[in-house]
Amino acid sequence: MTINKKIILAALILIFTAITVGFLVGVYLLPKLRNEGQTYAQRATYYGVLLETGDFYIGRLSRFPRWRMTDVYIIQRDETTNELTLLSLKETSVWSPDSIKINPKKVVIWGRVGRDSQIMETLAAFKERARSPQNILDNIQAPPQLNQDQTPVQPQPQPNQ
Repeated sequence: MTINKKIILAALILIFTAITVGFLVGVYLLPKLRNEGQTYAQRATYYGVLLETGDFYIGRLSRFPRWRMTDVYIIQRDETTNELTLLSLKETSVWSPDSIKINPKKVVIWGRVGRDSQIMETLAAFKERARSPQNILDNIQAPPQLNQDQTPVQPQPQPNQ
């Protein structure tokens, strides 16, 4: 190969690499740029899953390699006021799961929650309340007081007056 052919080949490889990197960066950034300025409900993708047992879960669904749901909520409807209440599975269950695995053979129906649906509005309000500064302060617990031997200080009984 002559020097000119080597230079042309190197230039073509460099151009191909630049186009590939530009494409990959665009694929990565385009969804982020599209979501800028949107509300939580507009940019989040949540799915509803109804199981044979009658349990209905809302959360972020991943079906590969196994069905798994994160950020999971259970929906309850108040019979008298017909309002929806969301219960975070992580906060309300005793085992506090980060995610749940779903047996696809037990799924009756599943689908994306509409961005303008009542469920998504309730979820957005729930998330906003959870992020409010007052709620964060209310959930902070003072560290326990310890004796010099690192055992918890027992509260002193108050005398009856």
